[in-house]
Amino acid sequence: MIGLSDNRRHQVLFWAKLFARLFGFASISFGVLLKVPAVQNGNLFFNKFNENMWWAFPAVLVLAPVFEFIRRWAERQVLWPLVKALLEDFRSKLYPSNLDGAHVHRVTLFKHSSWVLRKKFFKSFGFGWVYILERTGHTTQNSRTVFRAANDPYKAEGVAGSTWAFNRASYFEDHPDLSGNPSDRAIAEYAKKTSCPIDEIRVRKPRSRSLCGIPVEVRGRVWGVLVIDSRNVKLPKEMIETHYFLVAKSLGRLLERLT
Repeated sequence: MIGLSDNRRHQVLFWAKLFARLFGFASISFGVLLKVPAVQNGNLFFNKFNENMWWAFPAVLVLAPVFEFIRRWAERQVLWPLVKALLEDFRSKLYPSNLDGAHVHRVTLFKHSSWVLRKKFFKSFGFGWVYILERTGHTTQNSRTVFRAANDPYKAEGVAGSTWAFNRASYFEDHPDLSGNPSDRAIAEYAKKTSCPIDEIRVRKPRSRSLCGIPVEVRGRVWGVLVIDSRNVKLPKEMIETHYFLVAKSLGRLLERLT
């Protein structure tokens, strides 16, 4: 909820949950009462109930999903900042130096989808893709980069796509420096190491010299990928392996509630 304080967000979530449960209970109750004869024992309540059923029951059927939608939306507004904070904390543990800018070492959360909308057209349903959902720092937040994540691992693209397809952590280090005017050989080497199309690398000229992809599981399935990229030539592998397992549990629980 843009512009709302954390306290206000929690208040909206509380009331949304309350009304969603009330209308859910009311819809079930109405369904049960519909089976009770209105004239049973001459009960006045059932007579009044039947008289107002024409508007009450449709209203409950409409309002119950509306408040459930509001509840889910409010919950996302409350919980999603926690995902961002979790990624920021993970990054700070891997790269504790305050001298490096946030763009030098990044942690990016990718989500898998059967299709995505990029460049004003739909990517095909036939492959599957991973797209950026959240990223540390405050720059490069609007990146529309997507990677193919096909069921056939050998058709996957990028560290994110390959990690999702093979469903295992992967480390890529010692990438060539593509700053300035890189040679065709350096571009080809970078494309080969990252499983990306050479033309895409030639245009984008990524600055990352090392990358790590880690599968993210939600409810026992590969939901997406966490990618660590750095302009350093080497990755802090021991730190990654030490801290990720602590992050993974909290991240998985949050994503279960958000999806």
